Amino acid sequence: MTAAARRIVGERRGATSSGQGIVEYGLILALTSALTLVWLFVFGGAIAEALTLIGEAIDRAAGG
Repeated sequence: MTAAARRIVGERRGATSSGQGIVEYGLILALTSALTLVWLFVFGGAIAEALTLIGEAIDRAAGG
């Protein structure tokens, strides 16, 4: 293989690695978003109830 051919193959490998990294970050972002939505769907009611109780306790403590 000539030096020019090695450069071309090397550049292509670098581009593939860079593209692979972008795809991996995209997959991580998609998985994180999906898990966050599932978590909020499953625990959303409990979180809302807890925040309501905390807000009411603050109102009572402040004399409101």
